[in-house]
Amino acid sequence: MQGCESVTQISHQAGESRDHTLDQFVEVRGARVRFAVSGAGVRDLVLLHGHHANHTWWHRVAPLLEPCWRITRLDFSGHGDSDHRDGYDGSLWAEEVRAVAEAAGVERPVLVGHSMGGRIALAAAAERPAGISGVITLDTALRPPGAAFRFGWHPERVPRVRATKAEALGQFRLAPDQPEPAEEILAAVAQASIRQVDGGWTWKYDQRGLPGMRREYVEERLAALPVPVCFIYAERSAIVGADTIAYLQSIPIAGGVEIVEMPGLHHHLILEDPVRCAELIDEHATRLFS
Repeated sequence: MQGCESVTQISHQAGESRDHTLDQFVEVRGARVRFAVSGAGVRDLVLLHGHHANHTWWHRVAPLLEPCWRITRLDFSGHGDSDHRDGYDGSLWAEEVRAVAEAAGVERPVLVGHSMGGRIALAAAAERPAGISGVITLDTALRPPGAAFRFGWHPERVPRVRATKAEALGQFRLAPDQPEPAEEILAAVAQASIRQVDGGWTWKYDQRGLPGMRREYVEERLAALPVPVCFIYAERSAIVGADTIAYLQSIPIAGGVEIVEMPGLHHHLILEDPVRCAELIDEHATRLFS
């Protein structure tokens, strides 16, 4: 089957946001994980957001894919509108992906993950490869043996509260820092990243921190991964450098691997250039399904 011509045909609409409220949930180990399903296609894509992010990072990419794909988006626990937990790990988030896929009636999807979402996609595929058609990662950091991760868990940390919504929105920044995308794109993401609490407004993500996914969840299982993988990375990324690319090139992934550079872009590439990202996702997902 050919790729989705609608991605190119409606690319001029990329500046038009749609309502992507997560209207469904599934309970996973005592926490409600929010998700939503959209799109007119019969083949499934599951879109997975990154660290401290939420499903709205995809709010300009998803509409471009919906004419030809069935799209499932979710907020991981500790993020967005899903519940917080007393602790997190990569295996748990991978379980959330499987639970959402089952609840949504997803069949043999391509898992598409940005940043940390790519690591979770790889972990989910490694644990249950039979139900996965392939994995696409976008600017996901994978580390060779001995490399350190910068995540941490601080159970004593108290959420920061801003007095007004305007103040909270004014504090919103992309991390790592990069040239900001169009104002209307960033505003939509910021609006979906805060919530009202006693005394003001705060971030939705769990501010106690989120522990990194240990190597045994991802890197140490990559070579045996039987599904095809496409690693897409941003040329000007602050987290994916030459060491990461060299490491990826050294791993003989059983299902096959393709490495694709997106020139001129930074880490938050799905906000920076949603049209180019949608075109690449469509192209490579179509190939993974063939």
